[in-house]
Amino acid sequence: MSRQTLPLCVRTTGLLQANKTAAVATIATGGKWNTQVRDLSKQGQYNQALILYRQMLRSGATPNAFTFPFILKSAAALSLPLPGVQLHCHVIKCGCHSEPFVQTALISMYCRFSLLEKAYNVFDEIPDSDRLTVCYNALISGFVQKNRLPHGLVLLNEMRGKGVSLNEVTLLGLVPGCTDPLQLRRTRYTVSSLKTQLNVNCTKVLDNKSMDAPFRSPLE
Repeated sequence: MSRQTLPLCVRTTGLLQANKTAAVATIATGGKWNTQVRDLSKQGQYNQALILYRQMLRSGATPNAFTFPFILKSAAALSLPLPGVQLHCHVIKCGCHSEPFVQTALISMYCRFSLLEKAYNVFDEIPDSDRLTVCYNALISGFVQKNRLPHGLVLLNEMRGKGVSLNEVTLLGLVPGCTDPLQLRRTRYTVSSLKTQLNVNCTKVLDNKSMDAPFRSPLE
């Protein structure tokens, strides 16, 4: 069985039709699954995390907003677009598509797959996503990583124009894709111009090469 065809198809519709008593029991057991999925993802054991997620669904436990950020990150890390799309369907069927950190994980996942149009569609179609700093951060980082710095700067300006808060992660997202010296100078100018506004250390931001910032969830 190839990685690309890792089976994630399950009866998600049945999960949505569970009665109230079953739902309460599922929530109680879901926390244990979430902890295990989170730990595997944080340890870089992404394939094991996906396998555990499948076992979770087969057990009758319902994934929630604390499950999906880690499992979407795992699919992205393994470069599995097909399972990633299936997981997106699960997110919608489980009613978690409006959760900010799930939105962020979806955007980041599609960016990792170089499916920038899908990433932007997620951003554009979810209500209030354009008001959330974490969603903008994920999209800016994704575009810049794929050598689309101009698009990232357009999003940055749009973010500022709408009054959406910027933070250090926003600036960090501008850095990794700037391999061209001219682009790097342009990015340094942009970061420097915002340094006073954000009260962050410009050099620290430019030196930080961490690529996991957009994937961080409230559980980490």
